[in-house]
Amino acid sequence: MKKRFLLFLVLLLTLVTIVPTAFAENGETSFPTLEVIASEVGTSHELIDAKEIDSHPDVKAFIIDKGYSQELQNGNLSNIELAARFNIQARAVEGLSADRVNELVQKYNLDERQPVVMNYEQHFFVERDSQNLVSNVWSLNYITSDAGITVSLINVGTDSIDSIAGTLKKYEISKATWSQTLTSSFNKTSVNSGIVHNWITPKNKVSDYFGYNITLKEDGSMYQYNLADRKYQRYNFQCGIYKNMEPLGGERHHIVSKKALTDAGYNADTAAALRMIFRDHEKTPNWGNSAASKVYQAEELRLLKAKKFTELLTMEAASFRSLPDGEVPARFSNLEQKYYPELLVTLDIADRYFGNN
Repeated sequence: MKKRFLLFLVLLLTLVTIVPTAFAENGETSFPTLEVIASEVGTSHELIDAKEIDSHPDVKAFIIDKGYSQELQNGNLSNIELAARFNIQARAVEGLSADRVNELVQKYNLDERQPVVMNYEQHFFVERDSQNLVSNVWSLNYITSDAGITVSLINVGTDSIDSIAGTLKKYEISKATWSQTLTSSFNKTSVNSGIVHNWITPKNKVSDYFGYNITLKEDGSMYQYNLADRKYQRYNFQCGIYKNMEPLGGERHHIVSKKALTDAGYNADTAAALRMIFRDHEKTPNWGNSAASKVYQAEELRLLKAKKFTELLTMEAASFRSLPDGEVPARFSNLEQKYYPELLVTLDIADRYFGNN
C-alpha cells in the first residue's frame, strides 16, 4: 500500500485495567521494547511514552493538528481523573447491601473506597519519512478485564495495516514465583479498525498477568514489540469460610489469627478469612511466629476472651489500613484499599461468626 504524503503514523498503545489484579519480584517495569526487523528505505521510527510527549514538540503539534489533542492529556491525568475519563468505578462489594456496607464502614472506621486504574499506559509509535516528517498513524489498544485480554486497532489515517501478528502470554503466581502457563496467538492481514484478538481466559490463581510479542508489517517494513512484565495484571481475591477456600498460589488469611481463635476455643477452620497475595499476607501483624506477631496474637486473645468483638475487628481493619501494598512497585496506598471489597465481606462474616452483628 502506497503511503500518502503527510499522512501520519503514531501507534498509540493504551491500557486501562480496572481489576485489582503482580510485577516481577525485582519490582521494575519495563518500557515495551521495539525491535526493527526490517525497515523501508527512507523511513525511521521511534516509540514515545506519553509522559515524555513534551520532549517531542513536532509529534505533539502533529497530533493536535489532526484533532487528537485529548489523547495528549491521558499520561498526565491523576488516578481519579483517569477513572472519571474512562468511567471507571470502584470495585463492587458483592453479597452485601449498600446499607450493610455503610454500616460496616462506620462500625470499623474504614476509609472511603477509591476507584483504581490498575494499569494505564499510553505510547506513541512514530514513523517519519525521508524528510523526517511524521507520515501515518494507527491506535493499538490492550484492555485487560476479568474475562481476559483484548487487542484492538483503530485506524486514524486512511491506510490499513498490512498485517499484525502476535502471541499473548499468561503468567500465574505461586507464592512469590511467576511462571508462564498459557499462550494465545493471532495473525491478521489488511487490518483496519476493530477487534484484532480477544483472548478469554479465566483467573485460576490469586493473580495473573499478560505479556506479549507483537509484529507489525507495513509497506515492506517490520517492527516487533515485546513486553513481559506485570503491566497487564489481574487479581483473584476471595473471602469466606477458611476451610471452603483454596489459596490458588496465594495464602488464606484469618482475619483473626488461627492461634488466638484456637486458644479461645473457636474452630479456626470455620472462621472468616480472605485469599491474599503471599507478600501481602506476610505483612499482616498476626502472621507467623515472630515476637511481634505473638504480642499481637496475645492482644487478639485478650479481646476474644473479653468478648470485645467490635474492638477486635476494628483493630484488624486498622492493621490493613496501616500496611503498605506488599508488591513492588506498589499500586495501592495500603492493604485496606487493595482488598477493600473482600475486607468488608470478611468483617461481615466475622461479625456473624461472633454474633456481633
